[in-house]
Amino acid sequence: MNFCFKNKLKFAKFAFALTVLLGTQARALDLVSLYTASCVSETGVIMAVDSQNIALMTVEGRTKYLPRYEVIYMASYSLNEIPVNQLILKDAPYHLIIRTRQNNEMRELISGWPVDFTESRIGFLTLDGRGAVIERSNIWNIETTNREDLHSTSASAKRNERVELVPPYPFAECPRVVLNAQGQGHLQVVPERLLGGAVEIKEEFDRLMKGHQQIEFYKRRQSYYAVPFVFKKKSTLGLWTSLGSRHAQSQNRDNNFLPLLTDERGRGPFSFQQKSVTGVGPISQGLHEEPQSQFSYEFKSSYIHFGVMLDPSLFLVGNRYRWSAADFKEKVEDRVAQSSQVYLGIGYSSMAVKFYPVTTGEVGIQAANLFDRDVVGLSLLGISFQAPELFAEILSGAGGIDGFSMSFFRGNLDWNLDSRTHLLFSYINRHIQDTPNENRERSFGYDGTTQSFSSYFY
Repeated sequence: MNFCFKNKLKFAKFAFALTVLLGTQARALDLVSLYTASCVSETGVIMAVDSQNIALMTVEGRTKYLPRYEVIYMASYSLNEIPVNQLILKDAPYHLIIRTRQNNEMRELISGWPVDFTESRIGFLTLDGRGAVIERSNIWNIETTNREDLHSTSASAKRNERVELVPPYPFAECPRVVLNAQGQGHLQVVPERLLGGAVEIKEEFDRLMKGHQQIEFYKRRQSYYAVPFVFKKKSTLGLWTSLGSRHAQSQNRDNNFLPLLTDERGRGPFSFQQKSVTGVGPISQGLHEEPQSQFSYEFKSSYIHFGVMLDPSLFLVGNRYRWSAADFKEKVEDRVAQSSQVYLGIGYSSMAVKFYPVTTGEVGIQAANLFDRDVVGLSLLGISFQAPELFAEILSGAGGIDGFSMSFFRGNLDWNLDSRTHLLFSYINRHIQDTPNENRERSFGYDGTTQSFSSYFY
């Protein structure tokens, strides 16, 4: 029986706004005035940037494209909306629909244009002319709409006062941009950020272009991922113990009350993600189900899956790693300790096929006071299926040397009860044969099959 005591280490960041509903947050829009000559400028929200042009939703509610090289000065103003009655979208860039998963259902998170980017968040201009921000970790699906599907939309500006944008100092004599000219009251907004150097302006445009390229990257790669994060960004510290151990423990190897550190990292949804495990814990693709000392590393990038596992006890105890007759308590018994494993796989959407060219096990057998041991190398083939709340896989293969052989089958079912709780079921079937062979001094006739069914709750 296995018990797990796990304490999750949470690393939190302070949010600058309260998360509401599905995770969208209100934010101020950066209205920019792009100067191309003295007193010649266009003001609006930058909707898209590439290596040549800038797409700007102007304060008149229309889309205008400007060559990047023509911009000589840039001033940014902070407002929470574009105060216009209608956005004309006929010439606008494709806008996005971002969906997230809540209560086991896919729901629309936001619809609009990405306009600002940080490492963990994306700012949007919504279809009603407002600003909003989402967490990258909430992205589950990205869809691009066609321009023909939407020609215009009503903006929901609530601002009643007249707004004047104060020009930056080098253009102080230029006419002011007036928003909501018929409004009551009078509000003057000064620029919060000024960029006057060619290098500064280029760096800002490159930053925005990189953000849009990341969105396109997510969109292209999402078909290779069943979930946006195969490995979530987290670190956990656990402690496993076993009340009786057959395979993972011997007189020279211990697997009790040793910590397990798991670290998962990723560059974002549908991107390169990796997981490293150090300590004592179960090996989901292992030759047995017991917690065992290990160092393992896995990553997924696009359609590529890769993983490697090594038991550090192999180096710590040297030749004593092998089974001895003193480790066996039953008259007829076989034991398997996994020492290494490597796999490479390809996947698309929910399905993946994995090939394990190297899986080595230290095998020992005893029958009728006869004892034999050897290192068996197996080649395995696996198939896995992943859904938001479920992960299932099967793997099977065989290997051997000089009449000492093993065939192996394993099936796993990992059910996510919620974001923190898992229920895992595992079935293993091993068939070990030791045929008398002149190249083996200890060989004797042995033919045994072992089956096991295990469940974990952690």
